[in-house]
Amino acid sequence: INAEYGEPAPNRMSNSVYHERQEAALCGMHCINNLLQAPLCTVDQLADIAEELDALERIAMAESGVESADYLKYMAQESSNVAENGNFSIQVIKNALERLAGLACIPINSPEMTDVKENPLGAGAFMCNHDSHWLALRQLHGSWYDLNSLSTRPTLLSDTYLGMYLQQLTLEGFTVFVIQGALPPPSFPEDNAWVSARNARYWEANELLLPEALAPAPPPDVQEPASGQSEMVRMLMDMMNVSAEQAKFALEASNGDCEEAANLLMG
Repeated sequence: INAEYGEPAPNRMSNSVYHERQEAALCGMHCINNLLQAPLCTVDQLADIAEELDALERIAMAESGVESADYLKYMAQESSNVAENGNFSIQVIKNALERLAGLACIPINSPEMTDVKENPLGAGAFMCNHDSHWLALRQLHGSWYDLNSLSTRPTLLSDTYLGMYLQQLTLEGFTVFVIQGALPPPSFPEDNAWVSARNARYWEANELLLPEALAPAPPPDVQEPASGQSEMVRMLMDMMNVSAEQAKFALEASNGDCEEAANLLMG
C-alpha cells in the first residue's frame, strides 16, 4: 500500500465514491479530498502552505526596501493566501494538490487545454472556483460525478451533460481548471471509517444511480435532517448547529450565499 495516497494493493479495487459535505468555510479542503477520493488534506496543511507562501511574498516585497511604501502597505494588509473565515487562495489549493498527489490544475481556457475544452471527456477531473467556493468533478468507475460539498451526495453526470454543465458553471462565473497528472485511485470505506464524524460518507456507485429519495439512508451519525426545508437551510442547521429560523435569517441576510451565511453564523 502506498502510505502517502492510501493506494490499494494490486487486485484490490474500490467501487465507492467518497464525498465530504460542507463544514464552515472549508470548501477548498473538501474539494481537494473529494477530488482525491480520500481524506488526505487537512486545514492545518493548508494553513501551513498559506504561511509559507506569505513568507515568500514578504521576502519578495522586501527587496524594494523594508521602508518603501509598497512594503509597508503590503505588511499592513491581511494574508492574501488565507482569509479570516478560512478561505484559501488558488495558490494554496494548487500547492496542496501538487504536494499531496503530484497534480497540476490548469485553466481550461489556456491554449494548451484547447483539446480538453472541445472534448471534456478526455480529462479525468476538473476543479471549479467562484468567489470563495470550490467544487470538484471527477470520473470514477466509468462515470462522471459532481462532488460539490454543498450537495447532500455526489451527483451523477452523463457524458453528454458534462460539457454543458462546464459551460453552465462558466456562465455562472466559475473558473474551470483541468487536473493534470495521474489521479490516485479511490480509497476504501474500511480504511477510513472515522470520516462519518466529519460529515463525510462513502457511497456505493449503484446507490447514486437511484433518485435521492430512494437511496438508502446514511448511517445514524450522518442522518439527513427532516424534509420540508431547503437544502441550504438544512445544511446550515447541521453545519452550524443552529435553528431553522437562524439559518433562514442568515441566508436572507447574505442574499442566498451559503458560505457567507455560514460566516455570519460563525460571527
